[in-house]
Amino acid sequence: MTWRWIEVLAVGIALCVSIAVGVATMMILEALPVGAGYVAKNMCSCVFIGRRSLESCRPDMLEVMSGIVIDVSDLPPRRGVRASMPPFATRFARYEEPYGCTLE
Repeated sequence: MTWRWIEVLAVGIALCVSIAVGVATMMILEALPVGAGYVAKNMCSCVFIGRRSLESCRPDMLEVMSGIVIDVSDLPPRRGVRASMPPFATRFARYEEPYGCTLE
């Protein structure tokens, strides 16, 4: 009878851990577009409003966002910055004179 309780307890703990890991994964996947949008908007402002090069703007990013792929497009009408975390999230911040940068 004692082993039965240990088995039930082990299954319960495994189930709780599985649910916690699933919830944490979902929260991270939902936060990735927010991070990509943050980087796109800030890099767009830095490049187009601050008139700095992308390389000089990179140190302004948070350390945890260093793995984001950043692409600058300087041709109208798609003038702006695309930030992506392949394959999970991609955001584009468009620069429009005289309004500045806005997320699409």
